[in-house]
Amino acid sequence: MFAPAGTPGPVVERLTRLTLEFVNSPEAMKHYAARGSLPNPGDGPALRKAVLDDQQTWKRMIVASGIQPE
Repeated sequence: MFAPAGTPGPVVERLTRLTLEFVNSPEAMKHYAARGSLPNPGDGPALRKAVLDDQQTWKRMIVASGIQPE
């Protein structure tokens, strides 16, 4: 989940806590498993790292393939 820059810390903390409670609930796990999906819950810093890692992965693939924007 993303929130706008400048969102107050207590709001971010509450959203994180509620989201993690839901994602880790038996109901949610059953829902994800039925669809062949596994959640990867985490907090803001973990999401930031995942996004930055994905950007670097795609950058390497694009550079290696020689794709050019049109």
